[in-house]
Amino acid sequence: MSALWVQFTLLQNFVFRSRGTARTLVLYLGLVVVSGVISTALQLQLANIIPFPVVAKVLAEVLVFVFNFLFLRDFVLEPPTMPLATDWDQYYDGRSRPRS
Repeated sequence: MSALWVQFTLLQNFVFRSRGTARTLVLYLGLVVVSGVISTALQLQLANIIPFPVVAKVLAEVLVFVFNFLFLRDFVLEPPTMPLATDWDQYYDGRSRPRS
């Protein structure tokens, strides 16, 4: 459980730089469970098609990794909303003015 918390915190702060809520954490935990099930099922199916189990596992893990990254980026850990343009009046009014 602590590994999930560490991974969630690292993804949130360093990879996607977003702010999390309880909803975000629940979505992340759901993604972990779903991606584990998908990974296992995909590995089993690919092992029946590909004669080398290691290749099947690597292929399945790469596909799940890409899915997880895109899902996290677009639905779970959305970046903080930034203003579209800089308000230069506020920027310059907020700075301390040099003394004359």
